[in-house]
Amino acid sequence: MQRLWNACCLRYARKRVRNPNVGNGSSPDPGTVGAMLRHVVMFKWKSDTSEAAKANAAVCLAELPHKIEALRDYRFGADIGISQGNWDFVIVADLDDEARFIEYRDDEAHQKLIADVLKPMIAERAAVQYIVAP
Repeated sequence: MQRLWNACCLRYARKRVRNPNVGNGSSPDPGTVGAMLRHVVMFKWKSDTSEAAKANAAVCLAELPHKIEALRDYRFGADIGISQGNWDFVIVADLDDEARFIEYRDDEAHQKLIADVLKPMIAERAAVQYIVAP
Protein backbone atom coordinates (compact mmCIF):
# COMPACT_ATOMS: atom_id res chain seq x y z
CA MET A 1 0.00 0.00 0.00
CA GLN A 2 2.89 2.39 0.77
CA ARG A 3 4.12 1.97 -2.82
CA LEU A 4 0.66 2.79 -4.16
CA TRP A 5 0.55 5.96 -2.03
CA ASN A 6 4.04 7.04 -3.08
CA ALA A 7 3.37 6.30 -6.76
CA CYS A 8 0.08 8.19 -6.66
CA CYS A 9 1.65 11.24 -5.00
CA LEU A 10 4.69 11.22 -7.27
CA ARG A 11 2.52 11.00 -10.38
CA TYR A 12 0.48 14.04 -9.35
CA ALA A 13 3.36 15.97 -7.78
CA ARG A 14 5.34 15.74 -11.02
CA LYS A 15 2.39 16.78 -13.13
CA ARG A 16 1.82 20.51 -13.18
CA VAL A 17 -1.92 20.97 -12.99
CA ARG A 18 -3.02 24.21 -14.67
CA ASN A 19 -6.60 25.23 -15.07
CA PRO A 20 -7.11 26.08 -18.76
CA ASN A 21 -10.18 28.16 -17.88
CA VAL A 22 -8.19 30.79 -15.98
CA GLY A 23 -6.15 33.53 -17.59
CA ASN A 24 -3.74 35.93 -15.92
CA GLY A 25 -6.60 37.82 -14.26
CA SER A 26 -6.09 40.73 -11.94
CA SER A 27 -2.97 41.20 -9.86
CA PRO A 28 -3.07 41.44 -6.04
CA ASP A 29 -0.94 44.55 -6.33
CA PRO A 30 -2.09 46.60 -9.33
CA GLY A 31 1.45 47.94 -9.72
CA THR A 32 2.96 44.48 -10.10
CA VAL A 33 1.95 42.77 -13.32
CA GLY A 34 1.88 39.00 -12.97
CA ALA A 35 1.94 38.90 -9.14
CA MET A 36 -0.25 36.23 -7.58
CA LEU A 37 -1.37 34.85 -4.24
CA ARG A 38 0.10 31.52 -3.12
CA HIS A 39 -1.72 29.34 -0.57
CA VAL A 40 0.38 26.67 1.15
CA VAL A 41 -1.15 24.15 3.53
CA MET A 42 0.67 21.33 5.32
CA PHE A 43 -0.79 18.35 7.12
CA LYS A 44 0.33 15.78 9.65
CA TRP A 45 -1.84 12.71 9.34
CA LYS A 46 -3.36 10.82 12.26
CA SER A 47 -1.29 7.76 13.10
CA ASP A 48 -4.13 5.41 12.14
CA THR A 49 -4.59 6.88 8.65
CA SER A 50 -4.46 4.05 6.12
CA GLU A 51 -2.44 4.08 2.93
CA ALA A 52 -5.69 3.58 1.03
CA ALA A 53 -7.13 6.77 2.58
CA LYS A 54 -3.97 8.68 1.62
CA ALA A 55 -4.16 7.39 -1.95
CA ASN A 56 -7.85 8.32 -2.15
CA ALA A 57 -7.02 11.84 -0.92
CA ALA A 58 -4.45 12.24 -3.70
CA VAL A 59 -6.97 11.14 -6.33
CA CYS A 60 -9.60 13.53 -4.98
CA LEU A 61 -7.12 16.42 -4.80
CA ALA A 62 -6.08 15.81 -8.40
CA GLU A 63 -9.69 16.34 -9.51
CA LEU A 64 -10.06 19.68 -7.71
CA PRO A 65 -8.39 21.95 -10.32
CA HIS A 66 -10.87 20.73 -12.92
CA LYS A 67 -13.76 21.74 -10.66
CA ILE A 68 -12.54 25.14 -9.42
CA GLU A 69 -11.82 27.81 -12.00
CA ALA A 70 -10.19 30.14 -9.45
CA LEU A 71 -7.05 27.97 -9.38
CA ARG A 72 -4.18 29.21 -11.53
CA ASP A 73 -1.83 26.37 -10.55
CA TYR A 74 -2.23 23.48 -8.10
CA ARG A 75 0.36 21.04 -6.76
CA PHE A 76 0.54 18.62 -3.86
CA GLY A 77 2.55 15.72 -2.57
CA ALA A 78 3.70 13.58 0.33
CA ASP A 79 6.95 14.22 2.16
CA ILE A 80 9.64 11.92 0.80
CA GLY A 81 11.18 11.30 4.22
CA ILE A 82 14.64 12.82 3.81
CA SER A 83 14.52 14.83 7.05
CA GLN A 84 13.02 13.97 10.43
CA GLY A 85 10.22 16.12 11.82
CA ASN A 86 8.74 17.19 8.48
CA TRP A 87 5.03 17.44 7.84
CA ASP A 88 3.43 14.51 5.99
CA PHE A 89 1.77 16.29 3.09
CA VAL A 90 1.64 19.69 1.36
CA ILE A 91 -0.73 21.47 -1.02
CA VAL A 92 0.32 24.59 -2.94
CA ALA A 93 -2.36 26.57 -4.77
CA ASP A 94 -1.66 29.66 -6.86
CA LEU A 95 -4.48 32.13 -7.44
CA ASP A 96 -4.73 35.52 -9.11
CA ASP A 97 -5.67 37.51 -6.01
CA GLU A 98 -7.45 37.52 -2.65
CA ALA A 99 -10.89 37.41 -4.24
CA ARG A 100 -9.97 34.26 -6.19
CA PHE A 101 -8.52 32.72 -3.00
CA ILE A 102 -11.80 33.33 -1.17
CA GLU A 103 -13.67 31.84 -4.13
CA TYR A 104 -11.44 28.72 -3.91
CA ARG A 105 -11.57 28.57 -0.09
CA ASP A 106 -15.38 28.70 -0.02
CA ASP A 107 -16.01 26.55 -3.11
CA GLU A 108 -18.49 23.73 -2.48
CA ALA A 109 -16.26 21.04 -4.04
CA HIS A 110 -13.29 22.20 -1.94
CA GLN A 111 -15.32 22.27 1.29
CA LYS A 112 -16.78 18.82 0.56
CA LEU A 113 -13.30 17.37 -0.03
CA ILE A 114 -12.09 18.86 3.25
CA ALA A 115 -15.07 17.54 5.24
CA ASP A 116 -15.39 14.10 3.66
CA VAL A 117 -11.81 13.17 2.79
CA LEU A 118 -9.20 15.26 4.60
CA LYS A 119 -10.64 16.09 8.05
CA PRO A 120 -10.89 12.44 9.16
CA MET A 121 -7.15 12.07 8.41
CA ILE A 122 -5.76 15.32 9.84
CA ALA A 123 -3.88 15.40 13.15
CA GLU A 124 -2.39 18.87 12.54
CA ARG A 125 -2.74 21.57 9.88
CA ALA A 126 -0.70 24.69 9.11
CA ALA A 127 -1.35 27.19 6.32
CA VAL A 128 -0.08 30.47 4.96
CA GLN A 129 -1.04 32.77 2.09
CA TYR A 130 1.49 35.17 0.59
CA ILE A 131 2.09 37.28 -2.51
CA VAL A 132 4.47 35.91 -5.15
CA ALA A 133 6.15 38.50 -7.33
CA PRO A 134 6.62 37.65 -11.00
